[in-house]
Amino acid sequence: MRNKDNLTAAYLRSNSRFADLINVHCFGGRTVIQPEDVREDDSVEIRIQRDGRKITSRKRYRDVVRRVACGMKFTVICVEGQSYVDYTMPVRVMGYDTGRYEQQILIRKQKHAQRRDLKGDEYLSGIAKGERLQPVITIVQYFGKHWDGARLSHFRDRSRKLSLGGRFHHRSETGVWIYSECR
Repeated sequence: MRNKDNLTAAYLRSNSRFADLINVHCFGGRTVIQPEDVREDDSVEIRIQRDGRKITSRKRYRDVVRRVACGMKFTVICVEGQSYVDYTMPVRVMGYDTGRYEQQILIRKQKHAQRRDLKGDEYLSGIAKGERLQPVITIVQYFGKHWDGARLSHFRDRSRKLSLGGRFHHRSETGVWIYSECR
């Protein structure tokens, strides 16, 4: 299993291959993302949880993480290579993505704490009202014959309501719904 993860990461290290993967999965093969739009990002995610006085941390590794330029904005796109059907995959992906969002919030909170530039509700939240987080997208690449596990496609309608002007692209052969601000 780890070998296929390593092979996936090595293969997608090339920005042109990664851009091709995104263009196929998200845009039906149209060339929207160029190799120069792709930047490597840290694949380590650290979650810190506090329960009263007890602090625990958990480190997870994503297979491939890239930051992709979509006009003036960036989207974080992650790829998970999967060699067996994991019936908890949607929950696992949501956990990974939540960790990525939490990292973005933590970084912003630290910057604002250093600058001491927030007041009122913004101070309590740790981020300014107008700040936007970078969208996080995960593509699961399955290497088996047939995926009979759960899919995230049933979240499409709920997620569309949260959309900030982006679009969803459906890949019927994989059952994947992908949100994109790239056009």
